[in-house]
Amino acid sequence: MQPALKHRRAVTLWLTITAVLVVAMILIGGLTRLTESGLSIVEWKILDGIFPPMSDEAWHVEFSAYKTSPEYVLVNT
Repeated sequence: MQPALKHRRAVTLWLTITAVLVVAMILIGGLTRLTESGLSIVEWKILDGIFPPMSDEAWHVEFSAYKTSPEYVLVNT
């Protein structure tokens, strides 16, 4: 097989996989939006938000913050 053909197939495969993943993200995002099943994140913490609160007090602090969110006030009271 010629090197140019190998590269073309690799690029075609990469573009196809990327397109499929983009379509999947759009479908999953749309389904999440339509079913209103998204997460209720009150505050985005890039590094600190990786792990859940580890103590009872920390859980209460996070739940208190959630109680101020529109979703809790309008839907989950």
